[in-house]
Amino acid sequence: PTVTVHEYDRQVTINVLNGDAVKHNVSFTVDVTLTDGTALGNGVDYGHTGGIGSTNITTVTLTFAEGEFHQNVTIPITFDMPPFNTESDETFTVTLTNLVQLTGHNETTAYIADSSNTTQVTIVNTPNPYYNSTWPRFGRNNRHTSSLAAGVMTRHPPWTIPMSHAFRASPAIASDGSIFVGGTGPSVVASVGAAAGDVIWKKLLATDLMTSPAIGSDGGIFIGSHDGIVFALRNDGGAKWNTTLDSSVISAVTIGANSTLLAMSRTSLYALALSDGKIQWNFTTGNVNAGAASVSSSGTIYVGSDHSKLYALHPNGTLLWSHSGGAKFAGAPAIGPGGMIYTGCNDGNVYALRDTDGNLAWMSYIGGQIFPSIALDIADGPQNDALYVGTSFGSISKLSAQDGTVLWSRATGDEIVSSPSVSLTGSVRVGTDANALLSYDANGVLEWNFTTGDIVRSSPALALDDSLYVGSNDGNLYHIVPYSIVYMQNATLSVWENETSVNVVILRGGMNTTASFSVDVVFAGLTATGGGVDFTSAPATVTFAPGVGSMTVAVSIAYDAVFSEPDETFTATVQNLVLLSGVEAYVADSSVVSTVTIRHVDPLSAPPLAPAAPLVSTTAFSASGIVSVTWPVPAVNIRGSLPVLAYTIYRDGVQVALPGISLSFADSSLTENTAYVYTLRFNTSLGMSPMSAGTTVTTPFRGPVLTSVTPSVVPLAGGVAVTLTGSFFGADSTHVTQVLIGGANATVTTWTSSSEVIVQAPPALTPGSVPVTISTVHGDSAVTTLTYAAAPNVTAVSRTIMGRVEQSTVAITGTGLGVSAADISTVSLAGIACAPFTWRNASHIDCVAGIAPGGTRTVGPAVVTTVSTGSGSGPTFTFTAPVVSSIDPVSGPIAGGTIVTLHGSDLGDVAGVNISASVPCSTFAPVSTTLVTCTTAPVSSPVTQSPVTVSSPSGGVFATSVPAVGFAYTGGPVVIPGGPLITSVTPTSGPITGGTVVTITGTALGLTAADIATLTIAGVACATTTHVSPTEVRCTTGSTPTPTTGPVSITTTTSGSAGTAVSTVIFTYFDPVAIAPTVTSLVPSTGSTAGGYVVSVYGLSFGATPSSVQGVTVGSVSASAVIFHNSGFIECTFPAHPTGPVPVAVVPA
Repeated sequence: PTVTVHEYDRQVTINVLNGDAVKHNVSFTVDVTLTDGTALGNGVDYGHTGGIGSTNITTVTLTFAEGEFHQNVTIPITFDMPPFNTESDETFTVTLTNLVQLTGHNETTAYIADSSNTTQVTIVNTPNPYYNSTWPRFGRNNRHTSSLAAGVMTRHPPWTIPMSHAFRASPAIASDGSIFVGGTGPSVVASVGAAAGDVIWKKLLATDLMTSPAIGSDGGIFIGSHDGIVFALRNDGGAKWNTTLDSSVISAVTIGANSTLLAMSRTSLYALALSDGKIQWNFTTGNVNAGAASVSSSGTIYVGSDHSKLYALHPNGTLLWSHSGGAKFAGAPAIGPGGMIYTGCNDGNVYALRDTDGNLAWMSYIGGQIFPSIALDIADGPQNDALYVGTSFGSISKLSAQDGTVLWSRATGDEIVSSPSVSLTGSVRVGTDANALLSYDANGVLEWNFTTGDIVRSSPALALDDSLYVGSNDGNLYHIVPYSIVYMQNATLSVWENETSVNVVILRGGMNTTASFSVDVVFAGLTATGGGVDFTSAPATVTFAPGVGSMTVAVSIAYDAVFSEPDETFTATVQNLVLLSGVEAYVADSSVVSTVTIRHVDPLSAPPLAPAAPLVSTTAFSASGIVSVTWPVPAVNIRGSLPVLAYTIYRDGVQVALPGISLSFADSSLTENTAYVYTLRFNTSLGMSPMSAGTTVTTPFRGPVLTSVTPSVVPLAGGVAVTLTGSFFGADSTHVTQVLIGGANATVTTWTSSSEVIVQAPPALTPGSVPVTISTVHGDSAVTTLTYAAAPNVTAVSRTIMGRVEQSTVAITGTGLGVSAADISTVSLAGIACAPFTWRNASHIDCVAGIAPGGTRTVGPAVVTTVSTGSGSGPTFTFTAPVVSSIDPVSGPIAGGTIVTLHGSDLGDVAGVNISASVPCSTFAPVSTTLVTCTTAPVSSPVTQSPVTVSSPSGGVFATSVPAVGFAYTGGPVVIPGGPLITSVTPTSGPITGGTVVTITGTALGLTAADIATLTIAGVACATTTHVSPTEVRCTTGSTPTPTTGPVSITTTTSGSAGTAVSTVIFTYFDPVAIAPTVTSLVPSTGSTAGGYVVSVYGLSFGATPSSVQGVTVGSVSASAVIFHNSGFIECTFPAHPTGPVPVAVVPA
C-alpha cells in the first residue's frame, strides 16, 4: 500500500498483480492512473518523461495476456538538483481503473479488487547522500560519490602548513569548517582551522596513519592505523576508545547503519559499535583491498577485495551477492542513483552493477590498473550523469554513467593513486605521482596545475566555496583556491609617529591569476585619544592587473608633536571588488586585516629618522664593474644628537653590505644596463632607523672582458674558427667593432651571445704567440694570446718495414709534431693506427705499431695529425704479410741437419726461422718471396709437431705457420750407432697394382746396392730397388691385393753401419679403380697471378702410367708442361690467374 523513494533514486517501480491467473484464463487491459497528493517546494517531482518542466505521465495502460501473473510500471522521478532544503517530501497515488476484458473461458470474468488497488508513493527530498553540506569523510559521503554541492560558502585565502613526513590520506571537513587530517612520520591526528591553516590541536599516535579520518554526527573523529588499531577521538582530540583488529587498517573507515563503524583489515571487514568500539561482526574476504566500504541509504554494504570480487553485504554482515571481475577491486565503490554500483578494477575495466543482484549493467575498458575510487557527477538528468576514473597509466577519463562510453581521456604525466573529486562547477580535481594536483573542466580542458614537493596520493576534499584541501608526500597540507581571492596581508605593524607614513599590503591568491579587478582598502580607527586620530582614513582604491600578486598602499601619519597621548591603532580591510576582466575574483570572507599601531614618544627618546637617499656613482663601472655608493652623515632623530653605530646598505630591498660607520661602499658583481635601487638604514642606541628613500641608478654598458680563446693553437695558414669567450661582448653582432689577432683583423663569423664570439683566424708568417683583443662600441678588452704553429712534417721513422702482427715501437721524427700531447689527434703507419703514442716534443713521437690486415702487404706513409694544425706525412712504411702455408719435410731427426723447405708468400724479408717449438734453424736461405730453406739444428730429445715461425730483421715475429703445418723432431729407430736412418719418403701413396717409384732419403743407406738386404713399403717388398747413393734409394712398389698402409723399412749390411731403419712417414696403397684422382696438397700453395712457375701436385689415384692422366686444370685453364712421376705425384707449370683461391684438379685420361 505504501512505497518510499528518494528523489535521487530517479524512479519508482509499481508491481500490478493478476491473482489466480492460472485457474482462470482471461486477458484484459487495465489503466494505471497517477494522482497528486502533495506537491510543494520546487514542484511535482514525479512522472516527468523529458526532464524538469516536461509533461507528467497521468495514465499508463497495461495489457495482461491469458495466464500472465504480473507487470511492472516504472515511474520516473525528477532529480532537480540543489538546494534541497527548500522543498519538503511529496506524495502521489497510483490507482487501477478501467479494466476491459478481452477474452475469457468457462464464463470466467476479470475484476479490479475493491481493496489494495491503490499505492501511495512518498518522495523523500532530504537528507540527500550526494549533497550534504560538508566533506566529513573520504569520498565525502557513505556512497563515496566524491562530488560537491552548494551550501553556505566562506572563502578563505590559500595556505600551506607542514604536518608530517608523508601525507597520503584525504582530509575531512567538519560542519564548522575545521579540517581533520592524519599523517605519518610522526603519526599525527590534527584539527586545522580553515581560515589561516592554524593547528587547533595535534595528537601524536605511536603508529603510522595512512587512512582518512571520518567525522561522526557528534563531531567525533574515527581513524584506522597501520598497526590494526581503530581510534575514536573527541572533536578536541581527547580519546574515546580504541579497538585492535587482526591486521593493518589501510583504508578509510565508513560510518554504517545501526550505529556501526566499518573498518577493513587486510583479511576482513569489521563492524564496530560507534559508542564503544566493540566488534559487532566481521566478514572474511582474504586480502581486502585498500578501498573503503560504501553504504547505501538502505544500509547495504559494498566492498571490493584482492580476490577479484565485489561483495554486497546485509547491514548485519551476511552476504547478499558477489560479482567476479578480472582482477582486484582496489577502490571504494560509488553508489549512484537507481541503485547502480560503479567501481574500477585492476583489469582496466570500469564495472556498473545493479544493486539488487550484482548483475552487470555495462563494462567499459579504459586500460591500466584502476587503484583510486571513482568520482560520480550527478547532473540534471540521468543522461548527463558521469564518472571520473584515474589509472596507473597516468590518465584521467570521463565516462557516461548510462553506458560507460568514454567521453574524454587526458594524460596526467604519471600514475594516479589519488581518487578524483568533482567540484561545484563540474570540474574534476585529482592528484598525480608527477608531484601535482590537476583540475580539468567538464570538457576535459586543463584549468590549472598546482605543483607540490612530492607525489600527491591524498584525495582532495572540497569545501563549499569550491576550494580544496589536499596532502602530499612532502608532508604539507595545502589549501588551494581555484579562483582569484584578494585579502589584506595578515600583519600587525608598528610605526613611529615621526615616520610620517606606513605601507599596508593587499595580496591576491588562488590559481586564477588572469582576472583583473579593483578593490577598496578601507581604514577604520580602533582607538583615537589624546591628540586625535593621526592617520588618514580615506579609502584607497587599487587595481590588480592580470598576473599581479600584491599591491601596496601608503597611509600618511600625522606628526602633531603631541607626545603625551597614548599609542593608537587602526585597521585596513579589503572591500567592494569590481571585476574588470576575466572571471571568478572574490574578496576573502574571513577577517584578514592589517592592524597598525602608531607609537608616540617624547623627543629625547624618539627613534631615529629616516636618512637621506644615498648617492650612487657608476663612473668606475665600465672599467671595473663597480658602483660607488656614498651618503652624508644623517640627522639622526628630532633631537639631532644621537650617534650612528653602524650603516646598512640595501640593493633592491636586499641587504648587501654592513660598512660599519664608513660613509661609502663599492658594490660589484652587477649586470650592465640594469636598473638598481639603493637604500640606506642606520642603527643607534634607540634602534634601527626607517629605510631611506631609494636612489635608482642604471649601470652603463661595460667594455669587453676577454678570458680565453679556443683553440689556443692554430696553423700558420689560419682560416680556422677561433672562439673568444668572456663577457660584455655587446647585445648583438653590431656592437663588436673589431677583433685583432697578431695585429691583423679577424673576421667575425658568429656572434653567439654577449659572452661568446667566433672569428676566423688570419694567416701568420712565423710560428709563435701573438696578442688577441676584442673591441666593442663600449671599449677594448685586455690582451690574451694565441699560438700559431707549423703543420706537421714527418722526416724519418726508425723502422720502415715490420711484420703485420709485430707491434713494435717506432720512433717518428720531424717538425711541427704538436705543441703538447693533448694536441696530437692521431698517429698512423700505412693507414694503421700507431697507438698508444708518447709525445716527446714537437719533433719526436714514439708509438706502438698496430696490427695490419692479412693476405697482402699494407704500404703507406707515416702520418701525424694534430688538433691545431692538421696532418703531415713522411716516409713510406710497409707492413709485410708473410704466410707459411706448407713445409717439406714435416719431421726430422733430433740430430738435426734436415733441410726444410718453407712454402708460402711474402717471405722475401725473412731474417730468421724458428722451427719446432721455437728452435732456430742453424742456417736459413731465402730463395724467393715464396720459398725459404733452412737446416735444422740438433735437439736433445724428440719434439712433437709445432708451428714454424719466421722473424723480421729486428727479431720480431713476422708470421707463424697455419696450425696444420708444423715440424716434429723424431728420434727414429736406430739399431746401432751409425746405422741407417730414413728422413723422407716421396710420394707417400700409390696404387695396389704397384709400379710407383718411391724415393727414400736418409743416411747410411748402404754404400752399394749389395748393402741393401731388404726394402719394404707398408710390408710389401719392392719390385725393383735402385741404390742412388748412401743418402738416396729408389723403390718401385710391388703389388698387393687390397689397400694397406704402413712405414718404409730398410735393412743394410754395410760393415760398421748395419741395421734396420723404419720411417715415421706412412705409405698408403689405394685401389685406383675405387678412388677418383684426388689432389691432397700443392707445393707451393700460393703464387703470382702472372703464372709461369712449377707446382708439385700431390694426391691419390693419379693412375699407374703417364697415359693415365689427360692433364691438370687450374680453375678452368689447363696447366702446361705436365710431368707424371707416379700415381700420387705430378709436376706442372701453372697458368696466369686472377687473385684469390682457385681449385686444382687432375683430369684422368
